[in-house]
Amino acid sequence: LTQWRSYADDASGVCVGFQREALEGLHFKKPGGGRAKLQLSKVYYGKDSAQRYFRKLIDVAIDGGVEIWPLAEKCYKRIVSTKHECYKTENEWRLFIYAKALKTSPMVDVTGRRPRPYLELNNFGKDEPLPVSELWSGPTSRFQSDNDEGWKMFVAQHLGNEVLGHINFNSSSLPYIRT
Repeated sequence: LTQWRSYADDASGVCVGFQREALEGLHFKKPGGGRAKLQLSKVYYGKDSAQRYFRKLIDVAIDGGVEIWPLAEKCYKRIVSTKHECYKTENEWRLFIYAKALKTSPMVDVTGRRPRPYLELNNFGKDEPLPVSELWSGPTSRFQSDNDEGWKMFVAQHLGNEVLGHINFNSSSLPYIRT
């Protein structure tokens, strides 16, 4: 329920489920050509976990067991994959890309309570459709069945018509009281 409340417009939004195996091999098309691999990472919760991880990395670096750039990449990956322990029930995974590989600036959404950076989904190109496997409507969403024309329009607009037959549509039946 924390994710519905925090990220899905008070449970009226949509949750998108992806195929993990496909995400692990996904590449982003760079402006001007070329491709950059995206990174899929489990999220770690709490500062104690992060501190133990960084201490171990520092010990290895002091012993001369790792070069500086691979060490920096490991640090970056752990930083963007760490969240406060109060969110532990989310059991989240994150998909990210190293800025040096991107060579373009992300877009920024300023419509919510705070700015949020994002990459436009169409930058993955037609040869690599997004590996969406399921869509869930929130407990208070207006989309309630896979026959709903609103669902079909949402998918067509945001994911493309070609994925319509390959996605499982679900509606959350969680009891939910708006805040």
